[in-house]
Amino acid sequence: MKKLIVGLLVSVLVACASNTLPPRNITKNLHTLGGGFVFSSKGGIYYAMTYVAGSELNTPVYVIATFENPADKAAPLVIDLGIIDFATQQQLKSPEFSAIENDRNYQVTVDLYQSAAQSELIESHSDEVRFSINEEMAKQFGLTLL
Repeated sequence: MKKLIVGLLVSVLVACASNTLPPRNITKNLHTLGGGFVFSSKGGIYYAMTYVAGSELNTPVYVIATFENPADKAAPLVIDLGIIDFATQQQLKSPEFSAIENDRNYQVTVDLYQSAAQSELIESHSDEVRFSINEEMAKQFGLTLL
């Protein structure tokens, strides 16, 4: 339990470690409420993004989330999330990973489709997420800085 609390505290610190945080993206269909990186209890790290519907998104949508892969930009982490109703806040998480480049922004894109056929894109909603951590903290959590 203590490790989990420390991990959550470090996650907040990672999100706040830089005064150059990218702005949240707010569009007519989707509002980004926040985002950052969270340390898992298994020793990895993952993206965590929180969204809510904008004024023009009033039905559930089919969602594909694409997270920049810190280890290989050419091989993004893509998740098919199925149907999501953003009328209430929704948190999207990436798969875990254990290596990341420090002091830079990473791209997250959420594609909203009318249906699972993915033939009609409603919006491609993009954000940047900043990662910045003290090297000693990274070592304590078993994170490899690239």
